[in-house]
Amino acid sequence: MKQRLVLVLVLLSTMLSAQKLEKSIDETLYAINYPSSWKIDNTGKNGVEFYLFASPIEDNFGSNINLLIQNLEGMNIDLTKFTEISEKQITTNGKIISSELKNKGHQKYQEVIFEAHINGKDMKFYQQYFVKNTKAFIITFTALSSHYVKLEKETLAIINSFQLK
Repeated sequence: MKQRLVLVLVLLSTMLSAQKLEKSIDETLYAINYPSSWKIDNTGKNGVEFYLFASPIEDNFGSNINLLIQNLEGMNIDLTKFTEISEKQITTNGKIISSELKNKGHQKYQEVIFEAHINGKDMKFYQQYFVKNTKAFIITFTALSSHYVKLEKETLAIINSFQLK
């Protein structure tokens, strides 16, 4: 009887924590899926393609995922060089926790996790860098360090749905 109860509780917990990625952003260059509980801002604010905000806002900060696309035309910058430049910028005010070259299908990307103290808050960031043709795609998850772990599983599911076309 106890084993059945434990099994039921584990299944319920898994079902409640797993969010379906039922909404999508499908553009010419990329696509990504996200749960309906996340709010989207695709107004182009700050030169960003979109922001996806987790709900609710906690400690006056909205944990979010965003996508920035940078034009690299004529710069002769590949993924390795882009990563070097980005990591140098990060280390001026932050600390890199990990940086690893990975593959998503046939597309290589760099996964970078870092921390920084910004505007009086301890922040943690997860990024994936892609370079395709003459564009760099930087998808970033930003959260207060104290909230990062709580959102990590759901956020990685969203980010891992990101595809270049």
